[in-house]
Amino acid sequence: MASSTLDVSRAELALVVMYLNKAEARDKLCRAIQYGSKFLSGGQPGTAQNVDKSTSLARKVFRLFKFVNDLHGLISPVPKGTSLPLSKNALLSTFLFLDQIVWLGRSGIYKNKERAELLGRISLFCWMGSSVCTTLVELGEIGRLSSSMKKIEKGFKNSNKYQDEEYRAKLKKSNERSLALIKSAMDIVVAAGLLQLSPEKITPRVTGAFGFITSIISCYQVTQHFSSSLTNTLYKLCVAFLAFDVIFLVLCVAVASLIAIAVCCCLPCIIAVLYALAEREGASDEEIERLPRFKFLTVRNSEKVNGEILETHGGIMTQLGVDSPSERVLSSDEAECCVCLCEYEDGTELRELWCRHHFHEACIDKWLRINATCPLCKSNILKTDEQSGNDAV
Repeated sequence: MASSTLDVSRAELALVVMYLNKAEARDKLCRAIQYGSKFLSGGQPGTAQNVDKSTSLARKVFRLFKFVNDLHGLISPVPKGTSLPLSKNALLSTFLFLDQIVWLGRSGIYKNKERAELLGRISLFCWMGSSVCTTLVELGEIGRLSSSMKKIEKGFKNSNKYQDEEYRAKLKKSNERSLALIKSAMDIVVAAGLLQLSPEKITPRVTGAFGFITSIISCYQVTQHFSSSLTNTLYKLCVAFLAFDVIFLVLCVAVASLIAIAVCCCLPCIIAVLYALAEREGASDEEIERLPRFKFLTVRNSEKVNGEILETHGGIMTQLGVDSPSERVLSSDEAECCVCLCEYEDGTELRELWCRHHFHEACIDKWLRINATCPLCKSNILKTDEQSGNDAV
């Protein structure tokens, strides 16, 4: 069982190597990477756009002298009435030739960058024209095959036409032509997107999507030169790799979405739990009682502002529980508890911390039992209490 599995793996690897040995196959794979990156970037700066630009430049080097292949189609003897295929080969060869000059300009060998960019646009127009010619050629071939298949169908009134070898061969060619027609039509849209003929409708993301689809079609078309068994195996491998990529992408999006939902929904709860579990040393009742207590007496003052007499409510803090009570005068701005945000009323009992900040006695006592720090300056009353005790000694 293990040896048979190993043999199958070796056979599939050999098929992949045979596929990658074709220069056209490697170029189409790079094209898929280029337009896939363009789709992901959407024309925005970033890693995907860098991959798009670098792969595009690498493909221009990789296709060096490729235009000679299409020139061969021009100089070969051709039957009459084939102006469209000749035009297609001429335009495609011109596109590939001018693309080499564009590469020379982008690499810095050809110094006239403006002319290189102009030649780049001309080359793209040639590619668009070649795609238009291909579309017309494929439409004509599909029409010819369709009429030929209808003639064959007339001879199979009751029998199964799919059993006829000639009919199946023509049907296969018709399907291949239909796929080529779809690819050439989409290539026209890709060329229009690269030329920015309609930037509002054909955005970089649309261009990338169409270019990626045509690249996958091109990768499949390369396999048509192999045997049928090899084509089926490569097709299954391509489907497996594409399925793996889709599953991986879906998992990444799902994980990112779950993390975003968790951060938005659970983060406040996590912060609350951490806040509750954090070590907080509150003050005991004995330590709180060591803090001096005061009684607030309201003093009304009158001020003249813009010709109007306004009353302000300041006051005096008088210490409680001592033989020689100290007093402290508070202005109207100071006569307020920052815990409950209420003004001091006449006769209210206050408590003052060692940092000289004062509050309602009830408010600050509740606070200090949870957190032994001043609500304003965050000084620790326990450490301050120990320091004051040491100073007294």
